[in-house]
Amino acid sequence: MKKLLIDIERLESRQFLSVAPNDPYASKQWNIASESLDQAWQISTGSKNAVVAVIDSGIDLKNKDLINNVWTNPGEIPGDGIDNDHDGYVDDVHGWNFVNWNGNVQDGYGHGTFVSSIIGSQGNNNLGAVGINWNVSIMPLKFMTDNGVGYTAAASYAIDYAVMMKTMYKVNIVAINASFGGGTNYTSFLEASIRRANDAGIVFVAAAGNGSNNNDTRPTYPSCYDSPNVISVGALNSDNSFAGYSNYGKANVDLAAPGSNIFGCYTNSNYGYGTGSSFAAPQVAGAVALLNSVKPNISVAEVKADIFASVDKIGGLADKVFTGGKLNIAAALTMAKNTKVFVNYAPNGSLSVLSASQVKGNVSDPNDSLNPVRVRLYVDNVLRDSVLANKDFSFDLNKLNLTIYSHKIEVRVLDNQNDKETVLGSGYVNIPAPQGWVDSVSLTEIRGWAMSPRSSSPVMIQVVVNNRVVGTVLAKDSRPDLVKSFGGSGYGFRLDLKPSDFISGLNDVKLMVKDPVSGQLVTVWSGKVKK
Repeated sequence: MKKLLIDIERLESRQFLSVAPNDPYASKQWNIASESLDQAWQISTGSKNAVVAVIDSGIDLKNKDLINNVWTNPGEIPGDGIDNDHDGYVDDVHGWNFVNWNGNVQDGYGHGTFVSSIIGSQGNNNLGAVGINWNVSIMPLKFMTDNGVGYTAAASYAIDYAVMMKTMYKVNIVAINASFGGGTNYTSFLEASIRRANDAGIVFVAAAGNGSNNNDTRPTYPSCYDSPNVISVGALNSDNSFAGYSNYGKANVDLAAPGSNIFGCYTNSNYGYGTGSSFAAPQVAGAVALLNSVKPNISVAEVKADIFASVDKIGGLADKVFTGGKLNIAAALTMAKNTKVFVNYAPNGSLSVLSASQVKGNVSDPNDSLNPVRVRLYVDNVLRDSVLANKDFSFDLNKLNLTIYSHKIEVRVLDNQNDKETVLGSGYVNIPAPQGWVDSVSLTEIRGWAMSPRSSSPVMIQVVVNNRVVGTVLAKDSRPDLVKSFGGSGYGFRLDLKPSDFISGLNDVKLMVKDPVSGQLVTVWSGKVKK
């Protein structure tokens, strides 16, 4: 999977003030020191406007440390049995249950509650633990049963719900946390949903998995889907070593975050410890929400750049994760504050040739001049050819193979930052049909001419009698009388016929010419012969 690491000047100094919350269990949370959260909270403690969708087993709505940070749908009236906001979901007050297909997101398993507490246990409320965000909005999307079983289709529906709420109802969903999966079964259905989330500007944070597996040689999903918005997270021990149970991969796991002996909330207002990459992923999802509180409308590419470029490099991680480091939230927030807003300009260029046989031009990406741009050729809105531009920014597309017709030719280029297509240029090409004529036809012979404007070579003709091919020949005989019309004389033909090719009475005769490029057979003359 291709990963993009944007080089940003690293912080020369990490001098921060410290903010400590009064939550009684904060001392049990070693991730606070590991991620420099005391310093990060000096910059921001979060915002209710940042929404994190947690696709998991639901959330404990009775937990006093969580309830104030659970997202509430402003368009719904609780319990009235009516789809007030007309989004297709009745009483989706806090999210949706994709197991029972209702608005009950209460957690009966505990996993989703624990994940949510890492992201957003209310901070500084003198109660329980503290989340990475003291203030945030968590949208629970329940796809696991109370026995911890979940299905891919339900997860896909949950992602699409989050995309719908952001794009159609303007809910500021900044991240999706996916602490599930780890299996090797690829599904295009789920990948398509993740890509739709990317198009909506939602970061998809996924647990790398707990099988001690090399995700580069044996990809696991959803963490290994090749979508620009995916951040794959491996688990870290409290001594900064990479957890032995965690999946790893220099190409397919992005960074490490605290995952072993993490303290958080379970159901029934209980607290305790949990271990797994499931609890490393929400560390990063929580960081994404904090970044959005510092820089609203920060892009997916900027989020990844700030988090990746600000990791603490650790020697033991160099061969385990893409960045070679562990999450440092304070450094990421400082980087977000101190960097200019990234403006992504679409690739630009022009077409120099647009013909029936070739499309040529040049293109470059203003934001990434070192890497070639992917150029795609569409014929009548169907992808026909795809190439990378050359080092000199030129490209040559020649797999047109156009049929006889008027075709729309369109060249689109992929933005290296977000994989979105931009139309570089377009036009229409008319492909002329072969021409021909029969001068004379009898039961024993047919004479005439045929040619194609697409080729100077002789064309193949077929003579069809009563829908049966009775002979073929190349039209290559000299016809001086055609020089004025077509600039050449080698278009004539003569073909012997047999009386047995005909039936008694009137016979239908057709002259068909084979297009030299597409191979299409075109009728250029028809008539009748009596036997």
